[in-house]
Amino acid sequence: MLERHRFRPEDRFAIRLAVREALVNAANHGNKRSSSKKIRIAFSLTEKGFRIRIRDEGEGFDPGGVLDSTLAEDLTKSTGRGLLLMRQFMNDVRFSRKGNAVSMARCRTGA
Repeated sequence: MLERHRFRPEDRFAIRLAVREALVNAANHGNKRSSSKKIRIAFSLTEKGFRIRIRDEGEGFDPGGVLDSTLAEDLTKSTGRGLLLMRQFMNDVRFSRKGNAVSMARCRTGA
């Protein structure tokens, strides 16, 4: 869909990476891999960019309480960089008060 709407390769890469990370977090951490819980997704594409909201049925979390994954002792870990990647690749990342939903946006480059 991003290609059809002529998003540049760097935008497509950034959006796919951030959305994948958010979905993995929602499934694994939010819903704790429960097949009975759902993940709800709403998104929009405009001439200016892409916006998405992903909500799980989990208890939520405090995004400010997540440890810094760039610390020397964490650099060799294979997990724990989802929030960092989402924030790096999207222009805007916001969490619901409860912490079980994330809204992200990326402006189209060159627009």
